[in-house]
Amino acid sequence: MKWKLGLSLIVVLLITCVAVGVCAEPIKLTIYSNFPKPSVEYDEFRVYLDLYEKLNPGVIIEDLGRAESNDKLITLYAVGEPPDLVGFTTHVTFSLYDRGFIADVPDWLVEKMQANLLPVTIEANTLRGTVMGLPFGNNVTTLYMNTRILADTGQTSKPPATWDDLTAMSKKAFTPDHAGLVTSRDAWSLLRFGVAMLWSMGGDVVDKNGNIIIDDAPFRKVLDYFYEWFRPDSHGVFGYSSVFNTGKAAFQLGIPGQLSALRDLNPNYQEEVAVARIPAGPAGAVANHYGHTYVVTKGPHEEEIWKLLDWFFFTGEGLVKGLTPMGDVCLRRGYPPFHKKDISVGLTQHTDAAFYRGFIESVMVARNYESWYEFGFVSPRIGYGIRDIVSGVPVSQIIEDIVLDLKNQIEESKLQ
Repeated sequence: MKWKLGLSLIVVLLITCVAVGVCAEPIKLTIYSNFPKPSVEYDEFRVYLDLYEKLNPGVIIEDLGRAESNDKLITLYAVGEPPDLVGFTTHVTFSLYDRGFIADVPDWLVEKMQANLLPVTIEANTLRGTVMGLPFGNNVTTLYMNTRILADTGQTSKPPATWDDLTAMSKKAFTPDHAGLVTSRDAWSLLRFGVAMLWSMGGDVVDKNGNIIIDDAPFRKVLDYFYEWFRPDSHGVFGYSSVFNTGKAAFQLGIPGQLSALRDLNPNYQEEVAVARIPAGPAGAVANHYGHTYVVTKGPHEEEIWKLLDWFFFTGEGLVKGLTPMGDVCLRRGYPPFHKKDISVGLTQHTDAAFYRGFIESVMVARNYESWYEFGFVSPRIGYGIRDIVSGVPVSQIIEDIVLDLKNQIEESKLQ
């Protein structure tokens, strides 16, 4: 009799476990959020992960931060130990998608993206017509101005409308104490500014059929500008954002992600720094939009990861009233918002609203070059070419090197 009673109790307990879910194994999600550890934005993202776990007690999330390298990430997939969610460089996630590791964004979530996110951020995460990820890091080429230096050199704080205006204003602002113009000298940054200028000159790297067309007048004009700005005896400084952030330059070709460092290095940044739309060329003002991508690994946790992303981007409430969780985290990093709801708050109520308005002005005229992946290349040597022109390398040699490298990338892509 006693054993029957014991068995009955076990059955009751099992039924209770199933009913309330307290005996079920928690679902453990492993993610690369793409926020570096340690950082303010990583800590903020972790706060939201903790909140999500409280709202979903059957879910545990391990955030590994930022992936160390392309090779390590690809290796994790190759050996069958991939994370459930990855935030990383877009063309790398495209490659993972083409290898069959990445799930398509479900239609119901694509509809939310189209209804709420800036179109350019969706285009950046679309491969051959398929939306395969969500945007992370709404970076865009933009223009920073030190209005104090401009006033000290007898100039207005009205932003330069064209590249010629920027040249004239930065020349006038140049003194022994501060540069007229600064930009980072790394090839990664120079590629982004170079291609944005190329588009504004009416040029491109390839045409719609993938034919190389960079060896033409628009790119030569881009090289002319950079040579005039940054040759050794000129008014510009090929340096790092710290030059501008410490008040030693009138203008900076920069990106929103540099705002967090500006906050740290210049206690008067809100009084003496402004952000403006990127200047225009003959084809108008065209900025280069770029960011990273969140992709979901095919596997048993797809549904849970889509729920997590839906909460971060759309249904969750941020700790700052009116913001989504992702909008709050990105604003802390310095990225301009890409959700229409977050834009409304960020451009009106945020402490740095004036900066975000300038960033968004550039976003609204931005293009991205993620589609280059479909033509078989991801990174033309434009940045290296700009460094070479400043060092005195002939234009013909620079263009020859870029074209040869493009052809090699395209041929190599056909072998993969």
